[in-house]
Amino acid sequence: MCSIYLSIMIRNSCSREFPVRHLVCFQCFGPGRLICRAEIIPPKKLYRVTTVRLVKKHVRFLIVGHPRCGTTSAAEICRQMGLDVGDEYVGKDGISSWMMAVDDKFNPFSGDQLGRSRRNLRWDHLIMVVRDIKDAVPSVIVENRHAPNSFAFRQKWVKKIIGADLADCGDEITAAIGSIVSWSQIILDQKPVLQFRIEDQQHLFREYVASVASRLNHNINIEDVKVNAAKLYGGVRPKKPAVDPTKWDALAPEVKRKVVWYSETFGYKSPVALDRSAQV
Repeated sequence: MCSIYLSIMIRNSCSREFPVRHLVCFQCFGPGRLICRAEIIPPKKLYRVTTVRLVKKHVRFLIVGHPRCGTTSAAEICRQMGLDVGDEYVGKDGISSWMMAVDDKFNPFSGDQLGRSRRNLRWDHLIMVVRDIKDAVPSVIVENRHAPNSFAFRQKWVKKIIGADLADCGDEITAAIGSIVSWSQIILDQKPVLQFRIEDQQHLFREYVASVASRLNHNINIEDVKVNAAKLYGGVRPKKPAVDPTKWDALAPEVKRKVVWYSETFGYKSPVALDRSAQV
């Protein structure tokens, strides 16, 4: 069950007298089970003010990244440590969701109402998970092909914040690279307290979580996890396209610069060679 409280000024449409203030509590017990309870507070002399205030849920952790780049695994790590961090839904301790990297009113995917928007939340620790771009690109191509709502959501926010349109990339590899790099820039601009590679830095994530959380399984020496590697789309597991070295070498120079920037920023070996003086 979750509760959302709204403080609302309600004017009687049949009267020119004072509005009445209500404190309204919406309690959600699941889909189709929304109960509204109202407590009337003495009216005040307010004529034109209408106020709606959302009381945000406080959580410890907001974990973000790019789709197909480790947010599901990050949620599983937290679960194994005894924390309630939901995979695209809000648990008691937080949420791990790539969509929470931006401040949208309505995310396309969520396991609960609170997870529909990070506007519903306030958090203590923003954490970023990343994946080697060489391995991520084939997975993101599949995501772009088979999850149009995912692509449209990223396209909207990349265009709004970065100023580039993913639909103008020309080919699937370039579009996947542009999405991964732009989404990472959007997150980095928010200054996450920790960024970690899903392949070989899960221990850093576990150590950080253990240092700031009190209620957990203190055995942080658990094995690394890898979940959602074979994601289903409409009940089908699409085959990932092959992106061989010749395709990386054939990328346009400006795209190669993005790949090099990403790889150097997060400590990966770049799949393309470029003059090190080049910048994104």
